[in-house]
Amino acid sequence: MEVKIILLAAVLMLTGGADSYKILVISPAFGHSHSNFMGKIADSLLDAGHEVLMYVPVLDPSVHTNGTKRAPVLRFDVLEDPTLFNKHPIKLDPFNENIDMLDDNSMDLFIEMYMKACEGQLGNKQILKTLRDEKFDVSIAEFYEYCPFGISKVLGIPAHIAASAVPMTDSIADLFGVPQPLSYVPTIFGSFTDEMSYKERAINVFISEVWRRIQKRFLKEENELFRRHYGNDFPSLDDLAKKTSVAFVNADEFFEFPRPITHRVIYIGGIGVPKTKKLSTDLSSIVESADKGVILLSFGSIANSTLLPMEKKLAILRATANFPEYTFIWKYERPEEDWELFLNYSNVRPLKWTPQVDLLNHPKVKVFITHGGLNSMTEAITSGTPTVAVPLFGDQEHNVAVAVKRGVSVAVSKRNFNTESLTTALQEILHNEKYAINAKRLAGMIAKKPLKPKDMVVKWTEFVAEFQDLSNLDIAGLILYSESLGYKIFVYSPTFTHSHVEFMGKIADTLRDAGNDVLVYIPVMDPDVKTNGSTKARVLRFQLGGEEDLNTWANHSIKSSPFDEAISGNQMLEDDNLRIFESLMIKTCAGQIANEKLLASLREEAFDLAITECYDFCSFGIFKLLNIPVSIAASAVPLTDTIGDLLGVPEPFSYIPNMLSPFTDEMSYFERAQNLYIAPQWKNFHLQIEEKENELFRKFHGEDFPSVRELAKKIALAFINSDEFFEFARPITHRIIYISGFAATTSPKPLSKVIKEIIDNSVKGVVLMSFGSLANSTLMPLHKKQAFLQSFSSFPDYHFVWKYELPERDQDIFLKYKNVHPISWLPQVDLLNHPKVMAFITHGGMNSIMESVNSGTPMIAIPLFGDQEHNVAVAVKRGVAVKVDKNKITTDTVTSALREVLDNKIYANNAKRLASMIAKKPFKPAELLVKWTEFAAEFQDLSNLDIAGPIIKENFGLQN
Repeated sequence: MEVKIILLAAVLMLTGGADSYKILVISPAFGHSHSNFMGKIADSLLDAGHEVLMYVPVLDPSVHTNGTKRAPVLRFDVLEDPTLFNKHPIKLDPFNENIDMLDDNSMDLFIEMYMKACEGQLGNKQILKTLRDEKFDVSIAEFYEYCPFGISKVLGIPAHIAASAVPMTDSIADLFGVPQPLSYVPTIFGSFTDEMSYKERAINVFISEVWRRIQKRFLKEENELFRRHYGNDFPSLDDLAKKTSVAFVNADEFFEFPRPITHRVIYIGGIGVPKTKKLSTDLSSIVESADKGVILLSFGSIANSTLLPMEKKLAILRATANFPEYTFIWKYERPEEDWELFLNYSNVRPLKWTPQVDLLNHPKVKVFITHGGLNSMTEAITSGTPTVAVPLFGDQEHNVAVAVKRGVSVAVSKRNFNTESLTTALQEILHNEKYAINAKRLAGMIAKKPLKPKDMVVKWTEFVAEFQDLSNLDIAGLILYSESLGYKIFVYSPTFTHSHVEFMGKIADTLRDAGNDVLVYIPVMDPDVKTNGSTKARVLRFQLGGEEDLNTWANHSIKSSPFDEAISGNQMLEDDNLRIFESLMIKTCAGQIANEKLLASLREEAFDLAITECYDFCSFGIFKLLNIPVSIAASAVPLTDTIGDLLGVPEPFSYIPNMLSPFTDEMSYFERAQNLYIAPQWKNFHLQIEEKENELFRKFHGEDFPSVRELAKKIALAFINSDEFFEFARPITHRIIYISGFAATTSPKPLSKVIKEIIDNSVKGVVLMSFGSLANSTLMPLHKKQAFLQSFSSFPDYHFVWKYELPERDQDIFLKYKNVHPISWLPQVDLLNHPKVMAFITHGGMNSIMESVNSGTPMIAIPLFGDQEHNVAVAVKRGVAVKVDKNKITTDTVTSALREVLDNKIYANNAKRLASMIAKKPFKPAELLVKWTEFAAEFQDLSNLDIAGPIIKENFGLQN
């Protein structure tokens, strides 16, 4: 075996700046496209100022590239027999019509090669010591098998990132517990789309199972290998793999089939596409002399055109003769061997090497005939060039199936590859302009994506290197900004509660700050909610009818008696409460759609986009009446069943608790049963409102008015007031954007003189107490007020600042409690960010919880109703809160909770770490909000992101 070290001296002397990390990129020389993908990751991190080493165990000596252009490289020949891979069918005859990547012989050779490569690495202690001494912060490797996870452990690297040069594999999905419904998520080794027949689904299941068996074999044999070298107590490679922080997947969400992911899966498709350069003089002459244009032909780096069977070469040449006004540039590795073959075909230019990206981006290149390798497909779609695709093996069938569904390609089977099939495909592509139009649109979407792949790689790698443990993103099922275009945006924000209006108002202000024209439209449901939420956008506040209409909401129990012990999250679903809520929704909807003057005024605005919460679906009908072409759903609370259903998000009730329940993502059987019971109650209630709203719209605007649910299903995105590092991890899709903290104050304002004196006079610090905007502390029963006050007297070294809306009414009860300060209004965020504020007693409203989390302040949480039970359950699991049931508020329970939070430093430590993670997230919520809104306003139709699951349910008569 031979060790080839390129710039190794530079490696051993790497000394970066204080903010740089040391990163090991493990990149076996297996295929040119794989090496180039990993090399681009390395170069991106090097450009960002980090120390990067490319470690290249050589499996295929014919892969001479190391992928990187700038990073130092350690290239290591690991196989005793370097010709081993040459025996694989895809190397012997890539054009063979009968190649099956998953047959026993192919897989045996594949496993043998990787096992020997792993053995070769473990047997070279010198190389391992050299690498271990570098003390890398993070490693990045493709996940074909498990050896890189063990190598990272041996080298003492504390954090690992998986990568995939192909689309998301079953292996990565399994690694993170990502749901993989095989009814609409095709494996990458098949030619199926996300809309399969029964037979195709059966085959898809079979292929998936075969791959999983191969993975199990890898795991078994590589576990034995590592334990032979490092002892029987060496951890299972499967357990090491599950500690992977994130996965970089070479896929683009606007091209690839939509599928469930988690926040651990980062799509970075296009990162390997180089910048376009000017063509050489000779090549430019060929292109410019073409009459109607140029067609480029290449079968990639593994499939050498010289090896193409003669009948297929002739089929290609005879097809080119049918298009004499086009010049064909054919990447043909050894044209000198077949020069006589080309004599009669003057419009065909065989070239040993072609600058593929430069050619594809030339306006005269009209079509690309390709094998469908992911790099080639990505280069074609980013250049806006339609393709004729002839998949040969591996993931190419999958890539081509995606391209065909996206309307940018025509497929030709290699089993039916002849003059007629190729001619037909070329005629379709050249004469039907839809392919070029689709390709240009897709290229435009990808070019204008809010977040660039290189930024994703750099920022997520830095984040992983700093925090290492990203278990906040674990799904419980595993255990069981650009320049603004000035869009006109309509923000629909009924006065449901203060916090909801504030949330929508902050969305409006953030978009207004980005240069957009925003109107906040406020139908008044609760006249007590005086705020408009926004301080920067235009506001239209629409008052409904008579006094009776205005007082409906006041009768709801959470308004009249928020501290009532009988009210909890799921008890909000009781008939009386639901009838009040339903009546309010229907009256609000009817009052608007019957007011043609109002609608006409709004219609004249010609809005580009609307944003609304999903209490009901009335807003979507109004958007239809206003001719607003695209809408975004928003949620001031965590992801609801309603939004999940609209977007077809998998919702396994075994580990996804309903938002109105107190359960965590690890439930007992009894809790799961309760969880399952709550969901249909809410859905049935929604159906009742939906039916009445459909009747309203059809009464005022005709019987052919579409269903409000069908209108709602057309939402482009959903903005969720959650943070992925706080909220329970769960399946989502690319349509769901977590934006919690987007309006968080980064620079707290100075406190008033009165409050500052209270804080300064405290010995050990201050405890803040507030029950939010809806639950007025003055309404709290006297025995509960006394329970708090008596408890606070047990902590004389702490001062308690209590948001108490009408302190003058109860001044007598505070007289003997000198360390308690009732104040009618508090600057909550400014207080929470003060270093002497040690704890926060809160009701668990989402805004309050996130303000506490962002400030790093631990909590005593007393949920009252709605989503508060859920929010508190999350906070308790994250180790940043102690819960007190509102029906168990006594001096003892409050005292016990305060002692636990104030005396046990684990809560403060957890809160500070969580605050730091959120503050240093690679992409800021405000940036996500603005860029995704502008993206949706420009492209409107984001159906590329539709999961096929709901289509299948509809086609096969399945119900939720």
